[in-house]
Amino acid sequence: MIIKIRFWLKDIKKMLYESDFYNIDANGNVIYIDWDNNVNNKFEENVKFIKECENIIPSFFTGVQDNTNRDVYEGDVYEDIDFPEKQDTIEFYKGGFFLGDEHLIDINFKLSTYIGNIYEKPELIKVNEKWYTPKINPAKA
Repeated sequence: MIIKIRFWLKDIKKMLYESDFYNIDANGNVIYIDWDNNVNNKFEENVKFIKECENIIPSFFTGVQDNTNRDVYEGDVYEDIDFPEKQDTIEFYKGGFFLGDEHLIDINFKLSTYIGNIYEKPELIKVNEKWYTPKINPAKA
């Protein structure tokens, strides 16, 4: 599986899908790598320029694409084609990715439509609460 991470920048309300500056350290913290102040272009010497970033939320690629070949990430929201009022969020829970209460490997994306993500459209969080208790903490978004 390809490891991809997108980052929600809370302060400016922007999603970065690829970044040479933001990453995840071994402890799961979001870090910023200041390549501009790196003297020798060596990561080991650049480590002193790494700082933790609290206003950035990582969102991991699930390894799955939907029926439109769009990469599916944590925090993405899909609606059921047969029941458009039913909208669920992709979440990582107990070692796996889920869409609502169903494990992602059991999902047929031909029956779902992507409608956004909880970071760029936070109003989608409230809709999900009608169907189940979200595993993602809305306060973090």
